[in-house]
Amino acid sequence: MHNLENVSASSPAAAPRPAEVPVTAPETAKAPEAAALAEPLVVKAAKAARLANVERLRVFAMLEIVRYHDHGDRLVLVGGLGLPTFLLLTNLFNCTLTKKRGPGTFMADKRERLVVPWIFWSMFYGAFLLWSAARHGQPLGDVLSWDMILAGTSSHLWFVPFAFASAGLVAGAQHLTRDLPDRATGFVALAVGTAVLLFLGHMPERDYPAPIPQWLLSTPSAFFGFAMGRLVLADGPQFRVRTAVPVAIGALAIAAYCALLQPSFLMQRYATSILLVLAVLLVPGKSERVSTFLSPLLFGIYLVHHFIADRVLSHVPGVAGQPWLFLVDFIVTIFVVRLMKETPLKRFI
Repeated sequence: MHNLENVSASSPAAAPRPAEVPVTAPETAKAPEAAALAEPLVVKAAKAARLANVERLRVFAMLEIVRYHDHGDRLVLVGGLGLPTFLLLTNLFNCTLTKKRGPGTFMADKRERLVVPWIFWSMFYGAFLLWSAARHGQPLGDVLSWDMILAGTSSHLWFVPFAFASAGLVAGAQHLTRDLPDRATGFVALAVGTAVLLFLGHMPERDYPAPIPQWLLSTPSAFFGFAMGRLVLADGPQFRVRTAVPVAIGALAIAAYCALLQPSFLMQRYATSILLVLAVLLVPGKSERVSTFLSPLLFGIYLVHHFIADRVLSHVPGVAGQPWLFLVDFIVTIFVVRLMKETPLKRFI
């Protein structure tokens, strides 16, 4: 718009006549308003392009998580990347949403989105434990224990209290450092996260009770996710290559360290997950129906898929024990969760 105005003003044929002045002046005065309205549209388009690949990665990460839960092994080549990648992206969003909403509103939303489902699904899966104990004449102490307060009444429910704790950690860090430069804060947080990862990667292996191993595995994601969130805030709607390069170098250095000096599956997983997150932030995508449909269902898929696999599909001839069980579980759970979204149970998924 400004370019057209400049061309018109410099053209002798466009010299305004006195009668045109009242018309031309208001149009010039509205130019900043039009630009202000156009800018949010550009920002929204850039964010949508960035989020398209992010959502695809989240869907793929959840599929890998379901695979591990259902089979106890991992997908070829990408095995082990599901949980770190999903947690990195979750804590990245925790950081940016705290900035947008404020820590109070953000944590109130998290209490509704995490604590309420945690109570419901703990009771749901716990009911099956009690039913099983009653059927087999087992004492309650054989199926219930105090560590289930954090570990959950099903082996996958540890994630929910950890997600709430990490959300609180990220929201607190964002609030306390809100006046500090986003870029510098992000790189400092990356350094802290790397130190935490190296410490955990060098810890001797021990047989810790649940959920200690799961929480230790997931702890670096809070630091790395917060760091990536601050770098996203620093760059605005389009993540920049100059921001990604030092992060990628650090991730590759960790991967090389694991390969040459200190083999560590934990460190290797995080190094690769960071590179994946960088890739989806840098490469703009285009939204499509599948990932757009699945994205709001992912938390529900996580909560429900254990029940579908253990209590339903395990009794279906020709499905139980098959190498593609996780795909059937994933697809069936999608439809179950989508149906639940249409009922009062939607607040629990």
